[in-house]
Amino acid sequence: MTISRELWQSNRDISNALLSHPFIIGTATGNLDRKCFMFYVGQDAFFLEAFARAYSITAAKAPDWQGFTSFHQLADGVLEELRLHQNYP
Repeated sequence: MTISRELWQSNRDISNALLSHPFIIGTATGNLDRKCFMFYVGQDAFFLEAFARAYSITAAKAPDWQGFTSFHQLADGVLEELRLHQNYP
């Protein structure tokens, strides 16, 4: 059994609880309150900015070129997601 399968199976109760959370259901059905979603987007942007900085710091401290480029690529992905947030009204 793979580690991912083992983790999913051993945490099925948590994943089921998350899938039945009102935020997830509201997002899936399109009935989530706009203010609630806007708060989520703001919190996500805050997290992503910190994550991009962490990736960049890690890239700068990478001991080899492969690590340097890998962490820069990860940071680029986070920055792209942040650009999507900037275009959200």
